[in-house]
Amino acid sequence: MTTAIEEGQLRFEFGNSWSVERYDGQEGSGNQRGHGFYRNSVSKLPETKAVDFVGISNHHGDSCLIEVKDFRGYRIQNKKRLATDELAREVAFKVRDSAAGFVGAKRNYPHIGVLHSVADNLVNPEKDVRVVLWLEDDTAINDRSWKAELATLTDRIKSYRRWFTTKVLVVGLSTHANQPPDLVVTNLAGAGRPNP
Repeated sequence: MTTAIEEGQLRFEFGNSWSVERYDGQEGSGNQRGHGFYRNSVSKLPETKAVDFVGISNHHGDSCLIEVKDFRGYRIQNKKRLATDELAREVAFKVRDSAAGFVGAKRNYPHIGVLHSVADNLVNPEKDVRVVLWLEDDTAINDRSWKAELATLTDRIKSYRRWFTTKVLVVGLSTHANQPPDLVVTNLAGAGRPNP
C-alpha cells in the first residue's frame, strides 16, 4: 500500500517498499498530521527543529530523513538562504534534533513503529542513514546551473553532517532521476505560486 503525504505544494507518494511517517508535527489529519511523539514531547522544547518525514526504505533497510523546501514564488525571500550556508545549517539542525528525538522515542516508547526502527539504524554501522533535502525553486528551469547549485548545497550540508552521515541528497522534480527509489512526487494545484 502506498503512503501519500502532502507538504506545501507537493504530494509525496511512497510505494510499498517504504515504511514512512510525517514527523514534524504540523497540523492535519491522518498522514498529514505529524507524529504524536514529536508533537507531544520533543516539540515542547523551544526552538527544537524537525525533518518533515522519516522512513525506512525496505530496499536496503536504510533510514531516510526527508526535509522539504518549496521556494517557488518566493525566490527573492529565499535567495540569501540558497547563496549562503543558512539553508544547509537549517537542515543540519533539523537532522540533529530529529535524531535526538528518535533515540528518545526508542528509549521511552519501545513500540513506536518507524521511529523505533530508525533509532536502531542510527547506532548500527551496517545501515545507512540518508538525509534528503527535496528542494523546489524558480531557478530550477536552467538545468545546468540548477544542478551546480544543488551540488554546492549538498556539499554544504555534508560539511555540517559529516559526524552523522555523509549520505546527503539534494533533489527536486527537475532532478528526479536521482531521487530515492519507489517515490513519486507531483505538484498540487497552485504549485509555484505564493500562497495568499
